Amino acid sequence: HGDRRAPPSPPHLQGEGSGQRRLLTAVCCSLQVSAPERGCCDVEERDELLRAQQEICFEVARRFQGTVAGALGERVLLCFGHPVAGEDDAERAARAALEIAARIGELGHLLEAGRRLGPRVRIGAHTGLVIVPEGGDASAGGSGACVGTTASVAAHLSGLAQPGAVLLSGDTRRLLRDRFVTEPLGACQLDGGAGQVEVHRVAAERPSIEPRVAALPMVGRTHELALLSQRWRRAREGLGQSVLITGPPGIGKSRLAAELYREIRGEPHFWIECRCAPENRSSALRPVIEALEQLADIDERQTPEEKAGKLRALLAAYGFRLGDAMPLLASLLSTPAGDDPAPLDLAPQRRKKLTLGALVSLLIEMGERRPVLFLIEDLQWADPTTLELLTRLLPEVAAARVCVLLTARPELSPPWPLAGTLQIQLCALESGQVAAMIAGIAAGKELPPRVVERVIEQAEGVPLFVEELARAAIESGAPVDERAARGPLLPERPPCALAIPTPLRASLTARLDRLGRARETAQLASALGREFSAKVLVEISALDEAAVQEDLDRLVAADILFLRRRARQSTYVFRHVLLRDAAYESLPRRARQRAHARIARALEARFPEIAAERPGLLAMHHAMAEQKREAIAYGRAAARAALRRSMNAEAIAAALEAISWLDALEEPRERADAELDLHQITIAAVASIRSFAAEEVDSAVRRSQQLIERVGDGSRALAMLWARVNHRWKRGDAEQAYALAQQYVALSERAGDAQHAMAAHLVLGRSLLIAARLDEAQAALERALALHDPEQHRGSALVFGVDLAVGAQVALGAVLWSKGYLERSAACLRSADEAARALQDAGTICQQLVHAAMVHHCRRDSGAIASAAQRLLGLAEPLGLTQWLTFGGLLRAWLERDVEGADRLLADMSAAGMGQPYPRWSSLAAESEMDLGRFDAALARLDRCLLAAGVVQERRYVAELHRLKGDCLRCLGDERASERSYREAVELARGQGARSLELRASLHLARLLEGEGRYGEVHDALARALRGFPEGGGWSELAAAEAMMREAAIKLAAA
Repeated sequence: HGDRRAPPSPPHLQGEGSGQRRLLTAVCCSLQVSAPERGCCDVEERDELLRAQQEICFEVARRFQGTVAGALGERVLLCFGHPVAGEDDAERAARAALEIAARIGELGHLLEAGRRLGPRVRIGAHTGLVIVPEGGDASAGGSGACVGTTASVAAHLSGLAQPGAVLLSGDTRRLLRDRFVTEPLGACQLDGGAGQVEVHRVAAERPSIEPRVAALPMVGRTHELALLSQRWRRAREGLGQSVLITGPPGIGKSRLAAELYREIRGEPHFWIECRCAPENRSSALRPVIEALEQLADIDERQTPEEKAGKLRALLAAYGFRLGDAMPLLASLLSTPAGDDPAPLDLAPQRRKKLTLGALVSLLIEMGERRPVLFLIEDLQWADPTTLELLTRLLPEVAAARVCVLLTARPELSPPWPLAGTLQIQLCALESGQVAAMIAGIAAGKELPPRVVERVIEQAEGVPLFVEELARAAIESGAPVDERAARGPLLPERPPCALAIPTPLRASLTARLDRLGRARETAQLASALGREFSAKVLVEISALDEAAVQEDLDRLVAADILFLRRRARQSTYVFRHVLLRDAAYESLPRRARQRAHARIARALEARFPEIAAERPGLLAMHHAMAEQKREAIAYGRAAARAALRRSMNAEAIAAALEAISWLDALEEPRERADAELDLHQITIAAVASIRSFAAEEVDSAVRRSQQLIERVGDGSRALAMLWARVNHRWKRGDAEQAYALAQQYVALSERAGDAQHAMAAHLVLGRSLLIAARLDEAQAALERALALHDPEQHRGSALVFGVDLAVGAQVALGAVLWSKGYLERSAACLRSADEAARALQDAGTICQQLVHAAMVHHCRRDSGAIASAAQRLLGLAEPLGLTQWLTFGGLLRAWLERDVEGADRLLADMSAAGMGQPYPRWSSLAAESEMDLGRFDAALARLDRCLLAAGVVQERRYVAELHRLKGDCLRCLGDERASERSYREAVELARGQGARSLELRASLHLARLLEGEGRYGEVHDALARALRGFPEGGGWSELAAAEAMMREAAIKLAAA
């Protein structure tokens, strides 16, 4: 590999200034020689006594497997847990401290009669994390393995102790549990960053302790395994199943899945297994991609053409139309599609939907050949798109020979309904089950009963803990003498806030220490992640390939790793994520940074395909190496790639993380440019999910505006104006939105940017529509459409979140309907619908459906509204587009007269800051209340809508609100007030040029007047509304108005 290695780096992982991060117990012995009278002290005699006390400390430390970290004058510092960790380090430290105190006390009694000097000792002990220098000599007078805060706390406690007393910190005392007699002395405040420390005096070791029991692995999971087997049998018979196994780390989720495999491996079936990882949470479908590569037998050594051939063969074997499926899955695997190129106009959302559909179809087609068990582990780390795939897959497998088996930690909140999923929550094992498990691990070796009891006690029922503790006891040669058998193997709980429970940390550290050089290989591998390639590890290691392989073999033999054999490339996996964490966290910060830097360089130099396909992974490694400049570049690339694929959640996560690294860019213009780019990505992604009304959009827009003003970047000002106008419009600030829209129009036309000019006229037209300035709105929207260039503006949906032409057409349709051009309005809506369907862009389709549905509502076309709502919900729900789900839900609530459901959705809309559409959408609930006969509630709601319309300046629907209020008052019997509301609606609509709303209000007024026999007023009101009405378009209310006017004329003539 001499010419293939990554750029050179320091020869060792733990180089100068680094070492091991360990949990140690420090014991500080403050020695003293007292004289009965002041000044009566022979220096030589005093030094002899100090040396005698030091010798006692050294001898006792050796006997209890401790080391001397330092000895200077009247202080001796001992440490327990270095150079080799033990499971009972804190316990041995306490025993050693008590014995030192007793031995020096005995020495003092012997000298009291004949000498004037008396030896005394004060002892303090504390347990904490320590950076141990690599190669530090832990012998008497050595380099000092135990330095820093841990040693300082122990020294401070020794200073507080009375002569002959042993004081412990609260952290150490918790590790000893109740095996020692202790007395709490309160808390003291320490200098040097140690903070407040609980202090306890230890008096003696208890002679015995009542054992407690706990549990571990596959023993004892009979019921759970039976449930899995039953569900597998159902799936095998064509009744597809889904099972979610949850539980804390180490509880046995993976082992339960492995037991199912062992039970069914003799049957014909497909076993597909993949695993989520924290480093892949921003990499869409990464675990599924790896599973697909397994199925297709794709090897990274193959040429792109060979990979494409493998994928094509897989798809052909299961009857796929290669022209449809090959471009989708080839793109997913970053392989060429060969003779099956993807359509150039396939929108990202449509591509994602079809890709997920192809993956679902592949599993179901495989199930037609053989039953399929699809296992996804560690789902709590799944990326949003993998969760989206599961949301789509689980309902589909109900009639297929597929069993989906999922494992996750308790923090997972599945985004899909759990009604059809069997949930298995694993609990701690019982003591008898743990004992049986220990016997199985011991494999015939005889362990002392007390050792077994201690393993059961400390494991607390967690299977991984039992296994690790038992293996550590066996590998270390379990002690058989009573002295060694006393005390716990591991502490009860971590002495401070550690990611790994202290008992497991100590056990795993002890196992790693026994691996020699392989320990460092495990540490380096841990920086790659839980699962890693041996090829990448060889590239980043200072060892040659043979040495790395030797270490890996030793780690596999020690059950630290296991080899996952795959057709394309075998990988190594830490047997449990906590094993990986233990190895990783044993590295000090600088060693971690060097490891991540080495990994990043190797991936860039030797694995460019990974760097290109997974920029988020490179961003993570550079960031962990404190190479933030490089991390920012990869983070920006990851965010842009996710946005292009409509992976909005991943885009937001990647962009926000990159923003947090921007301090690494010192040059102001460069930093501002990067931040503006990331804010644009964030705005687009957030707006797609939650709308422009979101507070995150406002914050990003404000910050971007500050940056633009600071650096004078006019090229980005137009993009920010689009976001600012839409934010103010969605927040209900129509006046500010209009002013910004005018500014947007002027700047875009001055810049000669046709696309932004089109966008500016679109938002200007929308603002004018809200203000009920219909003629001006029509002119602005027609200008926007005139600027449209189908070729140049083909990708406008990716830039603006909506196709500009579709947005202008549907808005123009609303304007034309209000003005009475019903046929032209219908034509605009049809054209917008056809264009949106052709584009297959989710944001565009959702906007088109919502705005069209509101025109259908004005026409009272319930069938068209139902169709639009169904399509809207079907599109928005799997994509998690919250704003469009809200609008679709409100339409459905109106159709179903579900007032309570509408109120919940309106509350969500208000909480999201969407003030602008509130009056119009809230009035739908008022209509439902009227249909249900709740006229008082409807009247109160309409009054609130009118008030809100004044606040948010939504004038276009005020006339209709007054008309609805008139209907409500008439139903309540107040015909005079009803008439006033109708007449106000007529005058408002007439003043706005809203001929359709004027006609509707006039018709309702005429019906009131007709009931009172006021036929002349009926005829005049309708004649004025119908005079010169632009277009009929088959509108039923227009026909009703004409018929009523004719009837009124007849009655007038008869009178």
